[in-house]
Amino acid sequence: DKDIAAIDIGGGSVQFMYGNKTTLKKVIKLNTGALFLKNKFLKTDPANEVDYRIIEKYISTQIDKIDIKFSPDTPLIHGSTFIPSSLSSQHPFAVEINTIRELYYEMRLLPKEERNKYFPSQPDYTDGCCIGFANILAVAEKTGLVYELPSNNSIIQGFLTQ
Repeated sequence: DKDIAAIDIGGGSVQFMYGNKTTLKKVIKLNTGALFLKNKFLKTDPANEVDYRIIEKYISTQIDKIDIKFSPDTPLIHGSTFIPSSLSSQHPFAVEINTIRELYYEMRLLPKEERNKYFPSQPDYTDGCCIGFANILAVAEKTGLVYELPSNNSIIQGFLTQ
């Protein structure tokens, strides 16, 4: 069975896991959750390049726990709505990691008022999106993953076994 990787980005931590249809091979908890990193490192609005470089460096120290390289055809599944709603009406679909990188670099330095237009009911949601992107990019780079399958479902609903 082909391996599948998944990332669940929460407020306090991130869980990275992989396995196949029948076996969950490994779960790694990273202390890189969106709210945790936002409160610890985002000090300005808009956040500046230094803020995000510090976040990225912190994430890179945490992902040292991940010790696997995947083949390029291994998908990274991420349970969220922010990527599909911003890129396409079709769902789910594959998003290249380079596309996520471009969106991350564009979005992260916009003033919060500008970013919040996309999610008016959740004013701080885009801070979490940017930090989520930073986590996805770091994990993808470390593991050799080149595309993501975004989903509206939660990782808790069992991506690895469906």
